[in-house]
Amino acid sequence: MKFLITPLILSLSIVTSYSQIHKNCKTIIVKHVGFLEVCNMLLDKNYKIEKKDNELQTVETTQTEYIKSFNATFIIEVRVKDSTAYITGNFTAPPGGGLAYKEPIYNVVDKNGVTKVKTLSGYPFSKLVEFAKAFNKEVEFIKP
Repeated sequence: MKFLITPLILSLSIVTSYSQIHKNCKTIIVKHVGFLEVCNMLLDKNYKIEKKDNELQTVETTQTEYIKSFNATFIIEVRVKDSTAYITGNFTAPPGGGLAYKEPIYNVVDKNGVTKVKTLSGYPFSKLVEFAKAFNKEVEFIKP
């Protein structure tokens, strides 16, 4: 019985963490991280760094292409302040503009509040969440 309850509790905590992602959320916070740790994690996750400011502790990736079903790119932007990383980003579609140019990445949800990954903003938002959770530290989703 004990072994049955443990997976149930774990699955409930995972569902709870995803249900806390607000509609139109644009900023993800990771607590207890340093600037160098953020830069290293970007590189570890195969992102390339376009701009880095050690004094202001900001970093921006180069444009990353979406999966094949989209003709778009996105950029991750991170600012570290007081051991807290503020993760945002923007997307452009098609690459170079036309439909959208440097639009903020935000959480797109369906009528049940579930993130819609197969949208122009939903896909890169899922990548922001994946990056934030890779630290295995406290993550918050800022309500717009």
